[in-house]
Amino acid sequence: MARPRFFNARPELQAAILGAAVRELATKGYEGASLNRILAAAKLSKGAFYYYFDDKADLAATVVHKAYDDIVVSTGGLEISRDAGEFWATVHRFQRESIDTVERSPDTGEAVARIAVAAQRDPKLAALLAPTFDAASALGLRAWKRGQTIGAVRRDVDAAVLLALVQAIKETLIRVYLPPRHPVRAKDVDRLAAVVLDMIRRISEPAKPKRRR
Repeated sequence: MARPRFFNARPELQAAILGAAVRELATKGYEGASLNRILAAAKLSKGAFYYYFDDKADLAATVVHKAYDDIVVSTGGLEISRDAGEFWATVHRFQRESIDTVERSPDTGEAVARIAVAAQRDPKLAALLAPTFDAASALGLRAWKRGQTIGAVRRDVDAAVLLALVQAIKETLIRVYLPPRHPVRAKDVDRLAAVVLDMIRRISEPAKPKRRR
């Protein structure tokens, strides 16, 4: 993660660095991304870069953290719900915002996905990403456990297992409906949001009692 001084830097400078990093990571992947190209695009010297970051892995982890933070801030997180209806309305808002993030910046979604894949092969990168992924998991786990308490989420499957299935489904559907390097159309995003929520509810909601004949 970037040093605190990066987050205290001018917003324009932060945006220039992270924007250049996102574009490079989205097109080249983590391993193929060139720090020199990122610095050139951001108009930043190597000395200035190392004032804010340790290395490329540090920068990549900051890209992922910023993407996650933007979603949580814009939605208010998965707030505590009082009943099943409110719970699923909150989940829908959160999922829609995360998908809208991909729509607004397809490169961000692609960069995050490619960084996450690279982390499976790079222990150092995985360690840097762990705090952000752990925070995301903790947020979801709290919400799903709350959902189980109020009857919105099934209790016969562990909440952590349900969340792992939900995430895998969401990532797969995003790649199907919003393939990288293709124009993003509003109807595709709307369809994706509807399908994602439908699939999540089918997996997570308690089974409805069978009617007696």
